Amino acid sequence: SHFWPAKPFSTALFPGQWRTKAWVSTLGVVSVLALLGWWASAAASIAPVLALYGGPYLVVNFWLVLYTWLQHTDVEVPHFDDDEWSWVRGAFMSVDRPYGPVLDFLHHRIGSTHVAHHMDARIPHYHARRATDALRRAFPDHYRYDPTPIYKALWRVVTKCNVVSKADVGWKFVVEDAGVQPIALGQTALARDLLNHERGGPVPATAISRDAVRREVRPMGPAFRPTGGQPVRSGSSQGVG
Repeated sequence: SHFWPAKPFSTALFPGQWRTKAWVSTLGVVSVLALLGWWASAAASIAPVLALYGGPYLVVNFWLVLYTWLQHTDVEVPHFDDDEWSWVRGAFMSVDRPYGPVLDFLHHRIGSTHVAHHMDARIPHYHARRATDALRRAFPDHYRYDPTPIYKALWRVVTKCNVVSKADVGWKFVVEDAGVQPIALGQTALARDLLNHERGGPVPATAISRDAVRREVRPMGPAFRPTGGQPVRSGSSQGVG
């Protein structure tokens, strides 16, 4: 239990100081619930608590989970075992989507430039579009963009992303008919080449390193440490997700 890191629940999830942190977190949750109870009591009604706290809380969490879910899940986004995962491969396992001008403005384009956010979360939101364009040009076989309208993409994720099965590389969702064009991503042969390289095999011509990725987004803002130089100031990172 995340709220009771002690018996009868397993304590293995909270080694060292994490158990203390879990107790502090639980104390915070209980304190907030007590304050909400006091508020309802003072108001002689639970209605203002539900209207001013409960409703907004549910809406914000619903939207945050939905937004994050669509950033990291789709029928062609695989899951990797420990021996298959690498930083580059994991960082590219995100999907940019067309959220429209209003949501892009409200969320600083975190949904339509989320792949760049994975490359380096220190990239300021005002350079995220340029960083995304650079990644698309430099790594067209790896950058993922799904033009499916959000409501259709959400329905596809809800109905199709339920069961995974072992594939050549990673675990992929079992989908009989996704009903949409494939998302742009690396080919299976390329993935196998990268996996072999990571296991000590020959370096393929298309092998990508973490440094190679970050070189593409280096001009996008004061968010990097120059080689041999002093740390540079980081701009504000993107806001959601």
